[in-house]
This record gives sequence, C-alpha cells and structure tokens, in this order.
Amino acid sequence: MLTIFFGDIKHGRLSRLAYLGCHAALIALLVLASFGLAKGPEDSALIADIKLAVLIAIAAVLLVAQANIAAKRIRDAGLPGWWILLLIALLSLAIGALFGHELIAGLDLLLLLLLLVLPTEAFGRREA
Repeated sequence: MLTIFFGDIKHGRLSRLAYLGCHAALIALLVLASFGLAKGPEDSALIADIKLAVLIAIAAVLLVAQANIAAKRIRDAGLPGWWILLLIALLSLAIGALFGHELIAGLDLLLLLLLLVLPTEAFGRREA
C-alpha cells in the first residue's frame, strides 16, 4: 500500500477503481488521525500543541500521497501527471484569491469526478 501512495513517482499509473480506493483510504486515514488526536478536556496546552503539530505532519504526508496518486491517475489518462497537477494547483490558488476559497471545494470535487470518469489513455499513450 505504501508503494502505491509514495512509490513510482515518475512513471506510475493508477486505474480509475484503484484511484477511488486510494483516495477513500487517504480520507479515512485523515479522519481517523483527526479523531485520534482531538484535544481532550484534560489536555494541557503543551499536549494540545503537540497533538496539533503531529496532525499537521500527518496531513502533510497524506497530501504528498494524494498528489502522487492524482499524478498517477492523470498519467494513466495519457497526460503528463506532475505538470498537470502543478497547473491545477496554480489555477486553484488563483481562483481562490480572486473568487474566494468556497469555490475551490467545488473545483476539487469536480477534479475528483473527472479523474474517476476519465478512461485510461483518453489522451493517447504518453510516456512520463
């Protein structure tokens, strides 16, 4: 499983169903980490800060894994994975700055749906 999330950064590919499963697993891991590290009523300020730092570190690692599986799925559709992902990130930042961050959530959902319905090699086979 770790190989899927963090391996084959340059040349890996991921089918639609595998992408859906990996995406769901990453969301479940983030939710479990959030509940597991939630601030308890008897936690001191130091413990709460440590839990927050650990949660931020876990979220950063999961973000890298999410970017890798998205790049693999984009590559499977026949496009250059990391370049398209960089373009999407820059567009999201620009749209968020111009129109507000509420619109970004809708665009993220649209991207997820697009990656789920886009067939393998929709844009022709391209080597990464």
